[in-house]
Amino acid sequence: MYGISITQFRILVMEELFPITQLTDDAAKLGKVFREIFECHYWLYSQLNILHCDISIGNFMYRKEGDVIYGVLNDFDLSRCINDSLSEPSYRQPTGTIPFVAMELLHHPEAATVHLYRHDVESFFYVFYYIITGYDKNALLFDPPLRWWFITEVEQIYFKKTADFACCVFHAPTPTFRAFQDSLYEMFIAIRKGYIIGHPTMTMGVPQELYDNETMGGNISYDKFSRIFKEVASL
Repeated sequence: MYGISITQFRILVMEELFPITQLTDDAAKLGKVFREIFECHYWLYSQLNILHCDISIGNFMYRKEGDVIYGVLNDFDLSRCINDSLSEPSYRQPTGTIPFVAMELLHHPEAATVHLYRHDVESFFYVFYYIITGYDKNALLFDPPLRWWFITEVEQIYFKKTADFACCVFHAPTPTFRAFQDSLYEMFIAIRKGYIIGHPTMTMGVPQELYDNETMGGNISYDKFSRIFKEVASL
């Protein structure tokens, strides 16, 4: 007699969330939501030892309470708990949505690499960069400047990103987000300095014993990017 397998169906009920791209006609609202998501991410990391590991445009949402909106970080399927020691790699493939993954994790993806807090911070920059240079008035541009992130292989994305940072190829925001240009550029330069000045995957190295790998020489840190996103939210 054949065995009978039992299938269980589950329904998840939650409040309605909206994609952050629906705010690309309002710089003030987008800036507010971005900052809230950034601070939520850090609170989870610093208080609960949870690292999201998939910072991407599809996971940036917002919810509504009357006329007020709040940023929401969605989808923790790839998140992991951080223990006291980060000496052991947690995987051997880059974790996250490839166009927004930190450059270091794209470099030699077959090698075991520890996913650090700064990798998620770098991904925050890529989401912000992609949105404010590629969207205007709630519409994706016909030819967004960073479209190649979605149409090339992992290795090509890595080499193109590193070339853009090394050569300081910076794309300006669309008219809706023109007020964010200085803040965007400050983040761009911080990541550029972190990689070029001291990181071993680049060429202009400094002695590794003098290099703070946790923050890429102090360039990619919570304090720095929190201050910048606070400025963005106040513009």
